[in-house]
Amino acid sequence: MQITTGTEEEAERIVAKIWLALERDGLPSPKLTVTSQSPSLLIELKFGQQTHEELVRNELFPPKADKRSSPEPEYAK
Repeated sequence: MQITTGTEEEAERIVAKIWLALERDGLPSPKLTVTSQSPSLLIELKFGQQTHEELVRNELFPPKADKRSSPEPEYAK
C-alpha cells in the first residue's frame, strides 16, 4: 500500500493511526518506507498478508458514498 501525503505532520498522523490499528488488532508490523516526493511524502507499507493490508486500509480510508469530495490523502495498492 502506498499513501501520498502533503506534509510531514500529516505523514506522522497517518503512521500513528496505522500503528494504533495494528496494535488494537494484534497484527504484525509491516515494512515501512517513507520517501520524499517533493513537495509530498510517499509512505509505502508492505504487509505480510493481504488481509492485514485491507484491515488497515479500511481503518484509514473508510468506504464513503461519495469519494470525489474526500480530503483524505491519496493511496495506491
